[in-house]
Formats: sequence, C-alpha cells, structure tokens
Amino acid sequence: MLPTPDEPSAPRWTLVLLVSLFAASLLGSTASAQDDPTAPTESPRVTGSILFKDAPALLDPSGSSVNWRVPAPGLAREPQLPLEQMFVVLSRSDAEASDEAERVELTVGGYAVSPLTLAARPGVALTFTNAGPTGYTLKSVGRAAIKDIELTEPGKAAEMTLEKPGRYVFQDLQHPSVLVYIVVMDKVATSSLTQTSPTKATFDLGSVAPGSYQLTTYLRGKPIDEREIKVSSTGAAPIEFLLTGEDLLEALD
Repeated sequence: MLPTPDEPSAPRWTLVLLVSLFAASLLGSTASAQDDPTAPTESPRVTGSILFKDAPALLDPSGSSVNWRVPAPGLAREPQLPLEQMFVVLSRSDAEASDEAERVELTVGGYAVSPLTLAARPGVALTFTNAGPTGYTLKSVGRAAIKDIELTEPGKAAEMTLEKPGRYVFQDLQHPSVLVYIVVMDKVATSSLTQTSPTKATFDLGSVAPGSYQLTTYLRGKPIDEREIKVSSTGAAPIEFLLTGEDLLEALD
C-alpha cells in the first residue's frame, strides 16, 4: 500500500534516523576529547624576534677581522643583517638525553660551507661533502688535537664526531671564507632567523614541553644574549631581544 501524502515513507524515516545517530556520535566523541584529561594536546610553541639597533650591514664571514659589507654609494638597497651567522638555541639543564644519534650534513663548495653555523648535541656525527670544483682542507681553529677534514678533490666526503660540549671552528687556511661555526651543547631546540624588516628578524623554536629553559642567541658560535624563560601549558609570550651594533662587535672580540 502506498503512503498517504501526510505520511513519510520508510526510506525517509531511515535517513532521518541515520543522520540523528551520526550527529549524536560526533557530539559524544567531541565531548569525550574535551573531558578526557589524558587526551593528547599540542605542546606550546616558543617564538620571538630580535630587533637590531644601529647595526652595520651584513657581517663578512671571511678572514679573522671584522668587516662589514656596505652597499656602494648611490646604490638603493635595504641593509642586510648577519642572519646566516646567527641562531637561537633553547636548552635546559635537566633535559633528557636522546638515544638517537644526531647527524648533520654539511656541503663545501663555492668557497663556503653550508650551513655556516649550527648547534648540535654531544655525539653529533658530521659529514662534510666537497661539492665544488677544487679541493679543501678544513683545520680546527684553536683545537690542535682535532684532525683535519680532508676534502682534497671534488665529490670527496669526510666524517667527524664531536663528543664534548663547546665551540668548534673549522676553516680552510688557503680559502678563509670556507669556515663553519659549531656549538655542541645539550640543546632542546634551535632556530635560524628570518629577516622581516631592515631592523627585525624572527625565530620559531617549535613546540616544547612546559618547563624552565635558557634561551641564548649566538653569533659565530659565541653567545651574545641569553635569558631564562618559563613555558607553561598555555605557552610563552613571544620573546624579544634587542641587539645593537656594539653588542655584535663585542661578541667578536
């Protein structure tokens, strides 16, 4: 028998019932996630910025003296900051050691090393690869006991492990611009800098667990500013550093 116009058909009632059950299930799962204290939550992020005041143009990484690359007279150009020589590190004294060995790949070519600066945990395994057309020999500056990194021909690679915390500098004495600054420490996170204006750069250290940390800014592997911060379960307020040209020059003495 066909249903009357005022009487819904069985398929329609079935569809209404299925939609109702789906909505109830969705609301129930959402409420459970909100009420369950053990449900996983995203760790708060640590972000911030560095403001530069009276800072000269880009630092020249070549040689031992402090030079500044300044645009030629009459050349319209925004000042550049020494960002490739700087990074920010988050650390804590009670951080748990990682069982996984850290590995870092470095490329040597074009009379430079990439990355130019880096922070790594003790026991880091470094691999240097010669991607240029000529040979290089990187020597440890100030640490005579460390063997040379021999990249005497294109395509050659060399490995090295750094176990002890500290600052390491490797440089090719024949090609002074071929150098790298490495800080070995019990780090939690590290971030490079992104220039957002002629006088400002930002950093993002990612998500970290709540706790007390030390935040340090490095230039050429030397600390130039540090402070204690606390990260709560709701995160930390954006952190701001102010660095002057004098601060940068003092760090390079």
